[in-house]
Amino acid sequence: MKKNIPLYKQIEQNFIQQIEHGQIKKGDRIPSETEIVAQFHVSQITAKSALNNLAEKGYVRRIRGKGTFVDFENVERKERVIGLIFTTMKTDIDCKLLSYLEAFARKEKLRFYFGLSRESIDEEINLIHYFIECGVEGLIIFPTESENYNEDILRLHLEKFPLILIDRYFNKLGITSVTSDNFSAGYKLANLVIQKNFKKFAFITTIEENSATIDRTKGIEHAFVTNQTPIDKNLWLSVPSMTESSTEIIDFLSQNQPDVVITVNAHLSNLIHEYTAENNIFQLSFDEPLGCNFYIEQDVEEIARLVIYNLKRLLSKKTCDQIITFVPTMLTSGTRTLSQDKE
Repeated sequence: MKKNIPLYKQIEQNFIQQIEHGQIKKGDRIPSETEIVAQFHVSQITAKSALNNLAEKGYVRRIRGKGTFVDFENVERKERVIGLIFTTMKTDIDCKLLSYLEAFARKEKLRFYFGLSRESIDEEINLIHYFIECGVEGLIIFPTESENYNEDILRLHLEKFPLILIDRYFNKLGITSVTSDNFSAGYKLANLVIQKNFKKFAFITTIEENSATIDRTKGIEHAFVTNQTPIDKNLWLSVPSMTESSTEIIDFLSQNQPDVVITVNAHLSNLIHEYTAENNIFQLSFDEPLGCNFYIEQDVEEIARLVIYNLKRLLSKKTCDQIITFVPTMLTSGTRTLSQDKE
């Protein structure tokens, strides 16, 4: 039995799950009060409360002298509960994504428990265990920054537990994921750098790698290769993803004096946008940062829609159309005035 949940409620939920999943069908008899007492080691009062609640909600019909029988077809399907795990809520993208997920989930009669891993695999594991104990029927996980595969996620996948990864994916593991097309996004930014004939290109990325940062970096490299343009990786800097200080990045930019810089995410962009503006450095980034010339805009609404769509299919024991879905992105003008753009 689970802690912090009344015994009668746990018994009630146990039977509801069996009924909704078709393990117990309309007309089937479910255990009597005496049988529940023996099966779950609870009191007669607890057993009676569980059966009475099931009857009040329309799941069963109690017939005196005969027993309790499933009567589920007389009610609409109840809401299902899923677990949602994000890493942080630092950016506007995180807030928008959560809002869209909640809206699409509500339309599909899905409700969720929510938690933050704060980029810790240990905390991610704790949340997974807690949500499973709470009886969630599916999980949506925004994986931690480090792409050391979480064995709990892999185990759930192998056990065919309804699971969707969002924004990042685990290559070659076959876990259903929905993410932006970060490779093309990186290509678009680098191609803009090349077309505008900048001479010194700096790239600021994170020490920790995940599918998003890897794909963005590969897209940038591919743009230089296809345009037959040399790239100087001495002008590339990697910093911790959770860094809150701009000192190291600004020192690097001051020393190398690039005329254009791409940051791999909005957080890093926000740390240096004032410096780049003051020093007339053309700035490009991802995910709508505070100040830059251009950035890559994700289709957050479409990502959320596809996540819920695919999760519903998995909950219905159907396969998804694709294991990994890449959602197109768009190159968008930033908040800096056009007069600041290099012609």
